[in-house]
Amino acid sequence: MKNLTLRIATTVIMITLFSCSKDDGPKNDPPPVNQVPVADAGPDQKVEIGSTVNLNGIDSNDSDGNELTYKWTIKSKPTGSIAEISGSTAEQANFDLDKAGNYVVELTVFDGEKEAKDEITVSNKTPIINSIDGFSDFSNFEAGDLVRRGRELEISGAYFSPDVSEMRVTLNGKECELEFQPDGIHATIPEDAQGGSLVLWVGEEKAVHPAKVFITTTPVTEFSESELLDEETQAGPTKYEIGCIVKPKKNGKFLGFRTIFGAEMRYTIWDVATGTMIADATGGPSGVKSLPEPVSVQADVEYLITVNTNSHRILGNSSQAIIFPADIFGEIEVTGYGYHLGEDQLFPSTIVRQNYVMPYLADVYFVADIEN
Repeated sequence: MKNLTLRIATTVIMITLFSCSKDDGPKNDPPPVNQVPVADAGPDQKVEIGSTVNLNGIDSNDSDGNELTYKWTIKSKPTGSIAEISGSTAEQANFDLDKAGNYVVELTVFDGEKEAKDEITVSNKTPIINSIDGFSDFSNFEAGDLVRRGRELEISGAYFSPDVSEMRVTLNGKECELEFQPDGIHATIPEDAQGGSLVLWVGEEKAVHPAKVFITTTPVTEFSESELLDEETQAGPTKYEIGCIVKPKKNGKFLGFRTIFGAEMRYTIWDVATGTMIADATGGPSGVKSLPEPVSVQADVEYLITVNTNSHRILGNSSQAIIFPADIFGEIEVTGYGYHLGEDQLFPSTIVRQNYVMPYLADVYFVADIEN
């Protein structure tokens, strides 16, 4: 009987403890927290000037399933642009890109309580240079293109601006004067330009000409007839090895010759100090003739460039203004001339330290080395 009484008491205590640990009160869960929606204005875009930019916020979402409202705004745009968004409160909107430059577009989505924003940048397409007319053609000179200061280049391509004020052409940072023509953009190389990269800009987008551009220039010095060789050395049956002495102002290269005389002529480059031959080539009839390889030369060192011809001087014939057959272009000065009678390829025996007239018959191209 005593054992039965103990078992009953134990059961009562266990039931009592179990009953006390159970929560039978009312349930009060906190309300769900509204999550911030996600705004997605899409990827950055590049379009052609004058075309329509399509905006799409379809990838925006709200994890709570709330309906979203949309608002598109142009936060910044190029100076002079009058672009406005059409359908600015719709999921999909658009505007016209009327100027070159960057347009920062913002999308705001609102779920009735919270909002989110996203930005994209829209700009004009990167221009493309298809061709440039106006460079001299050196078939064996692959390091770059050659152009004189003051020369007009015709640039054709794609994704240009119809407004020339939005376009620039620079050569090693120097601005070129631009003009629209039916065949493309005409860019005039400035007189103070240095060689380097030619870049076409449309707004902030740019196309870089793939080859380096080398500059050539015409000497500023004009020479008088009194400084020419004597009458006996003018055109006739006798040939002379005759040429001018030049001194580069910078380290550089002789590239070749452009002959406008109908006959083949032998060109030779000499080191004046030693009288040794550095290179030779045959030029003519009319056209550009590259040296077999560009000839590297040093600043402030004199070189003599000669041809073997009987047509180095014709007097009294205005239709044939043929003087010594070389026009010198580049960062270079003429310090004299030399000649000797005959057809032998020898360093001229007579050196004259005075200027010599050099227009019309041929060009000798020199370019300064480019560091960049």
